Amino acid sequence: MEPQETSEVDSVLRDYASSIDLASANDPGKKTGALLFAVVGAKLSEGLNFTDDLARAVIIVGLPFANLASAELKERMSYVSRLEQRRLGETNGKAKATGMKDAGTELYENMCMNAVNQSRAIRHRGDWASLVLIDERYSSARIRNKLPTWIGKDIKVAETFGETMREMGRFYREKRLVP
Repeated sequence: MEPQETSEVDSVLRDYASSIDLASANDPGKKTGALLFAVVGAKLSEGLNFTDDLARAVIIVGLPFANLASAELKERMSYVSRLEQRRLGETNGKAKATGMKDAGTELYENMCMNAVNQSRAIRHRGDWASLVLIDERYSSARIRNKLPTWIGKDIKVAETFGETMREMGRFYREKRLVP
């Protein structure tokens, strides 16, 4: 579980890795593991590398948008929008008419997707993991296009839990067969 204090991070990570090792040692023929719950942007999600068996799946529930009520964020979005309006000058009306997004809104969305993109568990060529994105908004092309190409090309949108489980089972069976 996400630690409350920064000083607890090492202990939580040690316990997590030990749980994975212990589960595998108790039943060597069967791959088992452990769950580690963390919060996007919190202590366990920034600057830590979870490679190989430490992260065979990352599940993100929802889109981790920043707090829109934050005065700092509002000012930043407003500033970016004003800069973009100045840059576009007279063409701004045309841009709006053609459906271009406001630069502040685009910034807000990009901040969210940058956080999602940092959640990857694949850290080297031989590593593998599934990334499960649980929110209907991930099925929109606009959001999916903000994922790295190497992830986006393999995305499967599942309509039901059963379909998700079938796809995940197939994925893990394939990965276990490849040395």
